[in-house]
Amino acid sequence: MVIINSWESSQDFDSELSKIEHYSKKHHPEMMPFIGSHYNKSRILLVGESHFYEYNDNNNQEFEIKYLKEFWYSKPTPDIFSCKDNFNTRKVIHNFLSLKRTKAYSMFKNPARCVIEAYDLNNVSDSEAFNTFAFMNYFQRPSLKAHESINNSEEDAKIAYNTFLGVCKVINPKVVVFLSKKAYECYINSCDKKPSVPIEVVCHPTCPHWNGKDGKEKFVKIINQHKENISFTKYKYYSKDKIMSVSPKSFTIIKPRQNRFIKDKTTLRIYENSEGIYEFAAYMITNKNKIGIGYNIEYQNIWVWNYDKKEYISIDNIKNYIGLNELYLSFCNMLENL
Repeated sequence: MVIINSWESSQDFDSELSKIEHYSKKHHPEMMPFIGSHYNKSRILLVGESHFYEYNDNNNQEFEIKYLKEFWYSKPTPDIFSCKDNFNTRKVIHNFLSLKRTKAYSMFKNPARCVIEAYDLNNVSDSEAFNTFAFMNYFQRPSLKAHESINNSEEDAKIAYNTFLGVCKVINPKVVVFLSKKAYECYINSCDKKPSVPIEVVCHPTCPHWNGKDGKEKFVKIINQHKENISFTKYKYYSKDKIMSVSPKSFTIIKPRQNRFIKDKTTLRIYENSEGIYEFAAYMITNKNKIGIGYNIEYQNIWVWNYDKKEYISIDNIKNYIGLNELYLSFCNMLENL
């Protein structure tokens, strides 16, 4: 049976983290830090800068900007807020870990690659490697401009500092690494006592300087200084014959460049490289939509994708597509038999 990883945050510290004022139900529990599955051994806390507000055609911009400026620290995020998921730390990390990525995710990918380098890992994905860390953003209010530094106020600085101290008290890191010089400088300017844990800062993982001595090189050294004996989950490749032997007889095997979608048929495409099979997926047309269900071996992840709408389908919404639940169950049974 293959490993299926949900890539969810550990909840080991949630009861205590929720007692931090900013993470209480009255404020913003969605900003609670991500805790990796290997964090209890590594105890490395990464600190980014901030989440961001993103404009789109569905935004009620006047209402939302007013809320962010005037009511962010006094009221929880409204349910009707158009880009609420942008502020959910764990959902942002989950999207990265489960391959729902954009170019901005080099913010997480580059630190994960440093883990792979420091531990000299083979057959370990960057998603698995990132679980070495806990992650939070320092500023607890989103930037008003997408992909730009926050123009923080004194209130932002005060709440950021107090929340950061609260997190450190709960999860007890061995070392804290700031991935933003702006956040680090704000912390230093707010700090009124010597920290009880080593505080480091490196270049932002998305900037050109990351590949210099103050970025990747320094970060790998930090990991090596605090290296622990971690049992990382490794992936293994499968042969084409093995995949075909467990696929349902109702699936039509198609070649790599053959059309994935054939009317009234469920097709199976197998993707391979010199190492073996790294991904395979089943395809069907339902509700006039072209749908694919796949398993990525390296990331141990199941995905469901609507090719017409160009969006992922959550497991909870599979039932909204005729025949898709049956295909999902058949695909999962196939995975169980590997």
